[in-house]
Amino acid sequence: MFLLYQLPETAPKRTNLPTSMLRLPYFNREVIWYGSGILICWATTGLVLSVIPSVLATHGLAKYAGVSSMLAISCGLIVQPIARKLDPQVSSKLGLLILLPAYALLAWGTLNANLPVILLAAFLASTSCYGFVYLGGMLGVAKSAGNEQARASAGYFLMAYIGLVYPSSLLV
Repeated sequence: MFLLYQLPETAPKRTNLPTSMLRLPYFNREVIWYGSGILICWATTGLVLSVIPSVLATHGLAKYAGVSSMLAISCGLIVQPIARKLDPQVSSKLGLLILLPAYALLAWGTLNANLPVILLAAFLASTSCYGFVYLGGMLGVAKSAGNEQARASAGYFLMAYIGLVYPSSLLV
């Protein structure tokens, strides 16, 4: 990181101030709001990816771990065309509303070793996270950041990856 900070800037300067190639993420109120939403969503995805395979294995259902992981990550693509047409806040709020029952179903299905409920919860979590909250958040961050869109996106994804990694690492 220190060596990267010392690299010279090669892009045309926007001001007369010296700048470094390494820039910190940009946070404003909207980046924090949308970032908090994606943090919660990716925390759920991280838990699905890290906990559900071992839970399924303890109940003799290990062969369904890949399906649950696939559902948790890729099904959001189905609703992205809908999410694209919504206002960023509406999309994000809708996604978070879907996430609440998804998480409850995930917990209940895991405690009761109910495979259909676990798979439904993974599907709903993906729809929420990678459909509505992800797209709504990215659009909201881009609209709010002005000239700092790249740094605001970095802040958004920093919060997302904290959500993905931190809760799962507590379980280890």
